[in-house]
Amino acid sequence: MKKAFTLAEVLITLGVIGIVAAMTIPNIVADYSKKRTITQLKKSYTELSQLLKMSEIDNGNIEYWDYTLSGEDFYYGYIKPYLKKVKEIPNKEFKRYMVYKNLNGTMCTGEVWCTQEDSYYSYLSNGVVMGVMTHPGQTKYKAVSIDINGQNNPNQLGKDVFIFSISKTEKC
Repeated sequence: MKKAFTLAEVLITLGVIGIVAAMTIPNIVADYSKKRTITQLKKSYTELSQLLKMSEIDNGNIEYWDYTLSGEDFYYGYIKPYLKKVKEIPNKEFKRYMVYKNLNGTMCTGEVWCTQEDSYYSYLSNGVVMGVMTHPGQTKYKAVSIDINGQNNPNQLGKDVFIFSISKTEKC
């Protein structure tokens, strides 16, 4: 007599394997997504840091840059010459098709980091969108937004959009 598994035993085994897979795959995907975001953010930060160091060679120490310039003028004076292959987008054009959200999911409407008229954005060759903003009355720093995956969703602060500051060493 041959020994074999019954159909019921095979189906039960496949069911258990399916349940275990269904429980573990979402965790694996979420972990991968977090690691990818961290890697992309570190890469963008490194590129921004290198860009600023190159700009310092030509424009002097960041401490003495003109932070009273508009976002657009600051971009053209201190940042653009050190970027590779970019598509530049003034704020009015950019806001026609790109909408950022706050971490709580609400649309960015009144927040300083996303609404300034003199903000200036550029698509970098690696797919990142970088924006330079001026906060009203602020003369000690410029805010720089980095959207690590460009136009792809979620376009949400803290998930794929991050804010950095280029500043003097004194407190802002």
